[in-house]
Amino acid sequence: MKHILLAALSVATLNVHAQTFFYVDHITVAPATPAPQDNITIALSGGLASTGAYVVSASATVTGNTVSLNVVAADPGGFTVIVPHTEQIPVGPLPAGTYSIVINGTFVGDFAPQPEHVFVVAGGGLLPACDSLDIQSVQWAPFDPGALEVLVSNGSSELFNYPAFVLLDDQGDTLAVEQTNYFGIGAGAQIHTLAVHPLAQVPAAPFPATLHLWTWFYDSLACELPVNVDLCPPGPCVPVQVHLGNFGGALVTGLFDWNLLDGGGNTVFSGTLELGAVDLDSAAVCLPPGTYSLTMVQPQPVGGQLQYGVSAGPLGTSTLSEPFVSGGTVNELPFTLYEACISTGQSVAYPHTGDELNVHQEVGRVVVSAPEPLGLVELLDMRGRLCAQVPEAGTRCVLTTDGVSAGVHLVRVVGHGVVRTQRVVIP
Repeated sequence: MKHILLAALSVATLNVHAQTFFYVDHITVAPATPAPQDNITIALSGGLASTGAYVVSASATVTGNTVSLNVVAADPGGFTVIVPHTEQIPVGPLPAGTYSIVINGTFVGDFAPQPEHVFVVAGGGLLPACDSLDIQSVQWAPFDPGALEVLVSNGSSELFNYPAFVLLDDQGDTLAVEQTNYFGIGAGAQIHTLAVHPLAQVPAAPFPATLHLWTWFYDSLACELPVNVDLCPPGPCVPVQVHLGNFGGALVTGLFDWNLLDGGGNTVFSGTLELGAVDLDSAAVCLPPGTYSLTMVQPQPVGGQLQYGVSAGPLGTSTLSEPFVSGGTVNELPFTLYEACISTGQSVAYPHTGDELNVHQEVGRVVVSAPEPLGLVELLDMRGRLCAQVPEAGTRCVLTTDGVSAGVHLVRVVGHGVVRTQRVVIP
């Protein structure tokens, strides 16, 4: 009998502790952008479980960069309706840094969105050299929809030791965070890769934001840099490099045919890369955001340790590659370029063939015309090498062919969200 009574009491105790008398729906930090000299207050907003429920006590403790809110609620009885309630908890001044909020207590449920559990105390230790940082772009990583790339250069002698960037929206919510990867920021352009926060709601259109630059492995907040962010690259297309290299094993000599196919399986670019005197060859193309496949083939076994792939983004340092197999195998590398920009208002359309282009060869020149303004007009040989290039705002363009070798060439017109191509024979 005694054991049965103890078991019943245990179940009753568990049921009591499983109850929630204060439901926390939102967390608000005041002031919204605190500095080290501010007295910080954190408000927990939500609802009490009945007309008799109340908060017995609420306090805050700070350990490192964690603010623990200790809340105890009670309900001696009342009508079972949700009663709106906000509990103000004083925290006091905090040093500059990024802080996480943890709600502990009794009979309290934490249902606030995850981004509201993080806030930043800024200022106090900002460096004068911050004005010398040039944020050249903040964009999606070309091949990784879960990452952003910040292109930055430093015009001062301040190194910003062991730097890392954090991108915040205009509400102070964290959008992306960098893992420290550099010793410092120098005068040359440098790419910093930030991982998008898993719960972040990244705006699709251009938006105002702030970059926080931390130094010494997130020990010190060095800079707050306001930026107007346009995560998608400017249209109508972005530069992409098709490349092939031999990284050891043997001298490789041969021609390698390649094709770029769009999501519908249509060839948008083709060419030939050559290895022999050099161990690396590449071709430049311009592609709108979209889904593509790169195919490459060499009929004969050529040995070596070959890698083929594509590169894009600031400075062309974002790369997708894999081993190349010779001997007739058709190597295929599928990739998606700026995935988040394909279906948004900032995206541009897929390339297509240039049936509406009028291309004809005259003595010493190629004439290109179309019903609408052209854009960027280029002449390439069948290896993908650029022979002539003219930016044309009108509907007719003349490309000079003096010094261009005879044979089949490709006219490529990039403008108004499309890439159009047409072949022409130069005698």
